[in-house]
Amino acid sequence: MSRTQRTLVALFVLACAASLLYYFLDSQAWLVNLFAGAIVSVVVDRIIGAALKPDPTVTLFHPGSMIAWIFVQSYLKEPSSERLSRMSCVMWALYFRASPFKRKIIEQATPAVAAGLILAMQGRRDLVAEAGLNFSHLKELARRAAKWELYRKYLLQRAASELPAIHRRARECAGVDDYVIGDDLRLVSDAALTERIGASRSETVHLFATTAQLSRDFIHGLKAVMDKIEKVNFYICSPLVISHGTLLGLDSEYENPEFCINPSQVVLDDEGKVNQEADHIRRAISVLAAMEEILALAGAARLRIKLFTKHYPGVKIRLLERNSYIQIQPGSLSYQNNLYRFGLDSDSGTFVREVVGDLQRLAADGFVESVPAAREALDELRHLAVNELAVHLIARGISAELLAKTIPRISARVRSPLSDRFLADLFARLGAFESTVRSTDRLATIPLLQRPAHISVGMVVIREDQILLIKKADNFYQGKYSIVAGHVEVGEGPCEALSRESKEELGILPASSSLACAPFLLDDECRHGSSDHIWFVFACTLGQECITADRSEISKLEWVPLGQLHKWQERLTDGAIGVLKAIGRL
Repeated sequence: MSRTQRTLVALFVLACAASLLYYFLDSQAWLVNLFAGAIVSVVVDRIIGAALKPDPTVTLFHPGSMIAWIFVQSYLKEPSSERLSRMSCVMWALYFRASPFKRKIIEQATPAVAAGLILAMQGRRDLVAEAGLNFSHLKELARRAAKWELYRKYLLQRAASELPAIHRRARECAGVDDYVIGDDLRLVSDAALTERIGASRSETVHLFATTAQLSRDFIHGLKAVMDKIEKVNFYICSPLVISHGTLLGLDSEYENPEFCINPSQVVLDDEGKVNQEADHIRRAISVLAAMEEILALAGAARLRIKLFTKHYPGVKIRLLERNSYIQIQPGSLSYQNNLYRFGLDSDSGTFVREVVGDLQRLAADGFVESVPAAREALDELRHLAVNELAVHLIARGISAELLAKTIPRISARVRSPLSDRFLADLFARLGAFESTVRSTDRLATIPLLQRPAHISVGMVVIREDQILLIKKADNFYQGKYSIVAGHVEVGEGPCEALSRESKEELGILPASSSLACAPFLLDDECRHGSSDHIWFVFACTLGQECITADRSEISKLEWVPLGQLHKWQERLTDGAIGVLKAIGRL
């Protein structure tokens, strides 16, 4: 080795030593690591790596791999937002600084680097990748990362926040040698599950799904052993986009780099980008189709349908109570759930009973909601899903005319007999909603939950960490405070109603406004006699004009510090409390 190379090796060792400061001291040495990692990336790749290429141990000197290992391990051992930020910063300095992101990096990634890349890429829609990089490469990254026990433990613990039994046993589960990774996961797990059911009798089965329809092979395998099953508990995301937040909670998948999204699964627009509104429809149809499939397979007498109402847990579970068998497939990151990471199983009776207890608590805590496994109940659920999607689409600016243009693409992705009927109903409902505001009624309404619901708009104004509250002059509100809000009247859309209410109550128009969250249903009585309201809540800013409150509408105006808002709950109207909770301010 030449003198130059010896010098560079010495620099490499010094850089790694600097990184150890962070690992052992958890000090501000992470700044040194960032600088050192950038040096090592260039030095090792261009000079030392070239000199050692014939040596198979060159993978140990992959650009910054040791630096990456230190930071990724530090985060996985004690996860925190600060450590995640540091690790992501280092990974971006080492692997993403040169654009576009190259396939070579994935092909040479060690398990630790693969884990770090997967974690650092989440939410980075701005990442530009070289041509040819696609979803299959992300699956390869996931396969490599799953070889690392520490990463498997991390995924299990993150996935099982609502399932304490799995969280407690994460280390034990992650350390097993017979886990399955990659594309073999579904084939191996399906065969193992049906074999166990076939060896049992009067079995109670628990099955988790996200939004996908059940595969033909899985349905065929279950059909062969249905005579051994006494009860099926089927858990799946709720298709209601307003009453429940599960489907829209999956939107984080769309925020990842383009090559991390499986184009064969989602609905795309003319430019090849994900059409989020159309994909929301696809997901709702897929959920309903999956329930139809499992109902046809198991029958109403044996089936219990349970909807995830808040968010989908980060783990897929398939469990047999009588045979004491469980399959666990973590998928707790923000990528599409068909990105196979790893799966493992257990036949520990104690473990299975603990998980069954956790599943029962999910229902008791309102995390899941039961739906009767009957034709009438599923038809009603489909009707509600159509109504809520119509409201959601209107809020996103989607008309019946725009929907008609995307229907063929949605149908092509779902491929379910339910699709045509659902889309036809949604098209009709959306058209009816558009015409509702042109009716002869004074207040715009929409049929929801089997009775009319008023449509309301709310205006959340925050300035310098203070929120604007108004005291209603109308005696109906009993002297309580609220946000600027009102009903959508005939002939208006939500945005027009917002402008009118702001002008009427504050004397000025909002300088800017955007939806603060998806429209939601709220049970709050108004002076017009309705207790059901669909709320469109906007985050608004005001210009420099002076507020001139209409005293016939507002008796007092207050700017309340956000940190003190919880102390005001007794002084707020029920509607204001519901709105502020919906947007995460209470």
